[in-house]
Order: sequence, then structure tokens, then C-alpha cells
Amino acid sequence: MTESNFFNPEPFNELVCDFCCIPEIAEDFEAPGITAAAIAPDGTIMGGINYEPKWAACRECARLIHAHNMDALIERVISTQEMLTPGLPREAYERDLRIMYTVIFTAMDIREGQAI
Repeated sequence: MTESNFFNPEPFNELVCDFCCIPEIAEDFEAPGITAAAIAPDGTIMGGINYEPKWAACRECARLIHAHNMDALIERVISTQEMLTPGLPREAYERDLRIMYTVIFTAMDIREGQAI
């Protein structure tokens, strides 16, 4: 997947898992393109990332996605991100991930012909 942020529209060059951010890619998943914005409490857009329709996953995240285990995927992502970004607001981050991953899982279920 190619990502760009609002402050720097150039794509990132390092290939990492789009879920947990470790530098390993095992599988790509098709999902809708998503724009995630960081919004301050006063409503000011602080920045964000545009996610294209192809999402790269490491082996462990791919396994959790295939198992439809969103809770474990979110826990893995938050745990990894807490190591990379100490002081991460966990509750808000978990809420935002759940919203974003619900869109991805729903799109995958529709594509695979599974009941939602």
C-alpha cells in the first residue's frame, strides 16, 4: 500500500505492515481507500494519512485478519504502536482503529460473499 500524509504528499518508501508497522510484508488485502485524520479537541485538522485500497500485512496480522479476530488485531497494533509512540492515547486510538478496521473487514466480507 502507498501512504501519504497531509503534510508530506510524497509516498513513504519503507515497506511495513499497514496494521502493526513492523517491516515485514506477507500478504496484501484489498479494501476501500480510507483517509484517517488527526483532529484536535477544538476541531482543527492536525494531519492525517491517505490509505489506498491495497493494505499490506505481516504474517501475524494476516493470520488475525483471516481469522476475523479484530480484537486481537487491534491489541497487536496498539501494543506495537505503544512501543513506537510512548504516551499514545490508547482509548481513542482503539476506537479509531475499530472504526477503520470495521470498514476493512466489512468490505472483505462483501467481496468474499460472507454474511455481515
